[in-house]
Amino acid sequence: MTEYREKLDTLFVEDLGYEIMAEPLPIPEDIDGVDNIIDISKEYSGKDVDVIFVECKDKIFEFEKKLIRHFKSYFPNSYFLFISNKGKVIDIFNVSTSKQLKAITYNELEKNTSLFKEKIQLFNIEAAKDSVELKINIEKAFETNEKVTKKFYDKFKKIHSNLQKAIKGIKKKEDIEWYASVLMNRLMFIYFLQKHFVIQKDPDFLLTKFDEVKLKGEDFYQDFLLPLFFYGFAKRENNPHKQAFTKKYGPIRYLNGGLFYPHIIEKNHYKPGKKFDALGEKYIHTSIYVDSEILFKVIKFLNGYTWYLDNRPLKEDTEINPDVLGYIFEKYINQKELGAYYTKEDITEYISKNTIIPFIFDKLRKRGIGAPDPTPFITNNIDIIEETEKYIESVNDFDTLKYIYKNVLSELSILDPAVGSGAFLFAALNILLPIYRKTLYKLRGYRDKINDPWLKYLFRVVESRNEEYFLTKHIILNNLYGSDIIEEAVEICKLRLFLQLAAHLPNIEEIEPLPDIDFNIYAGNSLVGGLSWEDLQNNYTMDIFTSSNREKIKENLQELTELKQEYKILNKQINQLGILKDEYKKVQQESENEERLKQIKDSIEYLEHQINSQIDIGIKNPFNWFIVSLSMFAFGH
Repeated sequence: MTEYREKLDTLFVEDLGYEIMAEPLPIPEDIDGVDNIIDISKEYSGKDVDVIFVECKDKIFEFEKKLIRHFKSYFPNSYFLFISNKGKVIDIFNVSTSKQLKAITYNELEKNTSLFKEKIQLFNIEAAKDSVELKINIEKAFETNEKVTKKFYDKFKKIHSNLQKAIKGIKKKEDIEWYASVLMNRLMFIYFLQKHFVIQKDPDFLLTKFDEVKLKGEDFYQDFLLPLFFYGFAKRENNPHKQAFTKKYGPIRYLNGGLFYPHIIEKNHYKPGKKFDALGEKYIHTSIYVDSEILFKVIKFLNGYTWYLDNRPLKEDTEINPDVLGYIFEKYINQKELGAYYTKEDITEYISKNTIIPFIFDKLRKRGIGAPDPTPFITNNIDIIEETEKYIESVNDFDTLKYIYKNVLSELSILDPAVGSGAFLFAALNILLPIYRKTLYKLRGYRDKINDPWLKYLFRVVESRNEEYFLTKHIILNNLYGSDIIEEAVEICKLRLFLQLAAHLPNIEEIEPLPDIDFNIYAGNSLVGGLSWEDLQNNYTMDIFTSSNREKIKENLQELTELKQEYKILNKQINQLGILKDEYKKVQQESENEERLKQIKDSIEYLEHQINSQIDIGIKNPFNWFIVSLSMFAFGH
């Protein structure tokens, strides 16, 4: 028996009160991929709850689902525990009381058994008086606890208010509030990472560095936090400022993603300095000042919580997961009375799935591909996601599967024009993930049968990463778009997407640079602005349409188009460089591409600002869709 099997037996028998059944189950021969199974048995039982144990070579979600579907009718009160990747990945599936397959995934059993024990204490038999109470307790393991988030928010609001008072050098009240949120977002993201030993293997990294900076007689904000943001997280190791920072404070993992780049408020408060100007690193010099003692209180506040990236139940007041951020946004923005509303998960799921999936089937039918009409599913309240997966399972034609993945799913654009903290985008992500998984699973069956360059390249990219991480990143970059009039909401949405991505890494300590999603999630007033150039002329009264001004705008738009095309190509190359075997070549190419990408990004931001200022319609922050998307160029004659 393997070491991790012994740990599981100890956990379920001694700690949770189950009996070991160890009844071997027959391996179903009619399921593709059964050679992935190492062992399968009805392993643990107690109070009318069975735990089916499946040990696999590799984690393949579609295979897990097929196996569950096969055995569910035989074991209606069962939970399925999959262990794979030599004991490193554990999935517990809940199928006994819900039509929707829910999973809790943990990757830390081998590394930290006590953490895994903590997650499944709700399975404890002795804590329940009967089987009904036990099942109710277990169900709680698959839910989030709203009470915990409310308590956290009450304390968060006070510390956010204190931080605002500590910020000096910014004149506008709304900018002070915004910048306090920027700092809190960055610090919370760091806490999610440091808890997982990602930063210098120190779970108290920020607290440690605060003491270190204080001993040196330096300012925590100016001398440490800004260099940490702009150099530590935002620069690669070959950057001279990153090297200087590393020498002084130790190595910091490059993260990219935009979260730690100079913020617009920091850029607007640039104060010329001497030390870094020669290399263009000017934004380290700011007229902003933040009191160190208040920052210490912020860190102590954050340090009082345990920060989890996964979807564990929040049993204690001191446990935080990424879902908390959505609640923070809901409460914080609503108190500003800006008309923000938080949409509950069941509503976002219902609206999203009954919009996205009919669109997918319509596109297939227009192509002449036989696909079901989703209307009966909606009318009869049938699980439309499950029916979509069944349809893809029934497709046994490579060209159709390739079209579904490459031309339907990958080209699908989902836009929320009032994105808030991203409730609808997360619903869309959860809907698309199983459909992508199923399609990828079916395509895997052709990889050794069909000599298709696209298929071979797809799996080279997929297998250079964890499949769940690859698909999550692919969906975020290719399918999800949002805009919101509130800049803080946009930043919260980006932060939550980054955390969602990090949560799907097989090993958080090996975190990759985050993708740049600044051109997926925009700030702007989506109710005003032009859908096209003609739309602007027809619906707004302006004195700007002189021939010379018009030609200048057109010239800027053309340059913007070319830059965005180059940006898209480079961004794609960066996100697929993981397939290169030569690590030096990979890092060198990534570094060169990213440097060019940042130059392009600066140019795009400048041009967008120039164009928007040239077509001023008298309303703050209009969202000119044809500038953002560059999909419409209707220049009037």
